[in-house]
Order: sequence, then C-alpha cells, then structure tokens
Amino acid sequence: MVTVDGARLTVVVLPILRPVSDWQPEYREYWRLILGILGPADPAFRLLQPLQEALADGVVVTEAGDTLFWHPSREAAPYFAKYLRTRHLLDGVDAP
Repeated sequence: MVTVDGARLTVVVLPILRPVSDWQPEYREYWRLILGILGPADPAFRLLQPLQEALADGVVVTEAGDTLFWHPSREAAPYFAKYLRTRHLLDGVDAP
C-alpha cells in the first residue's frame, strides 16, 4: 500500500531494553515476528546493535522505574542516535 501511494515507510524497531539472554521467550518470538513482517529489504532500523553496545559499555539503558524495559534512558539515546545517523536517518536533524 505504501508503494502504491508513492510514499516511503521507515520503521525504527526498538527491542526490549535488556540483554537478549534475559528476554522472555515471548519477547524473542515477537522480535522474530516483527522482523519477519518487515522483511530484509524494508527500510527498517533495528536498534538491537546499539542496545548491545550500550549494555556492553555498562550504560543503564532504561529510565528509572521502568519495569517493562520499554523506555530508553537519556544515556542510551546517544547510542541509538549514532546508529541512526550512520544510516542517514537523522540527516538534517540538529541534535547531538
């Protein structure tokens, strides 16, 4: 539908903000399903790599009090921004 309408769809996929080894089985399945729906050729930006980098650097990746692991911390944001910038998603955006 997007192609027919002449539009461009960009999807940013935010994983559960935990090490993959700590994901519950249903989260692993959701991730697999989401990536399957998007397919390899879609312009999706999967934030798992920068999440893993932040975790490896010891960054607290969730906001204080976030027990669902859905809300990135300010400390995690630069990792996501760097990833998105290197893939030119944030071209022209004035942000650190």
